[in-house]
Amino acid sequence: MLIPYIALATLGASVASALTADMMVNREISSLSSLFGLAILVLIGQVIYGAFTCYRYFLAADHPQASFGELFKNTFKLGKNLFGKTIKTYLKWYILPVIIFALLAGLITNTNKGMTSIEILSILSIVFVIYAIISSTIVLGELSNHYLDYNSNVKYEDNSVVYES
Repeated sequence: MLIPYIALATLGASVASALTADMMVNREISSLSSLFGLAILVLIGQVIYGAFTCYRYFLAADHPQASFGELFKNTFKLGKNLFGKTIKTYLKWYILPVIIFALLAGLITNTNKGMTSIEILSILSIVFVIYAIISSTIVLGELSNHYLDYNSNVKYEDNSVVYES
């Protein structure tokens, strides 16, 4: 679990230092658009990494005697085999609602001005947070179903797990 956080902290520190140096030299932030592009790339990377490793707890619960190396290797193998189903689940429950929320927020801020837009965005944000909590539970259930369906196709040899690819 520490690998993505260390990578993000390193990337964030390097971007912050690059922006600070750019601002000190040019007296303005000229690389704001590249920062936005980098943020999108990091988000896509996080989604892909999450899709490969989201089954780690299911795998660890089914095989508590497995070593860290075996779990690490089998987590990525399992993530690779279930990648398509996982991305469809993420797309349906996370990515599309975020895009819809962003579009609605942009539409609201462009059409309404002042306190009205803040009030509508506040209500929309509260609704979105409630949706995020509920959808997280639903996504966990769908991921569990994907894992159980896949696990029924796993062959066992001498009490060791052999994953089909």
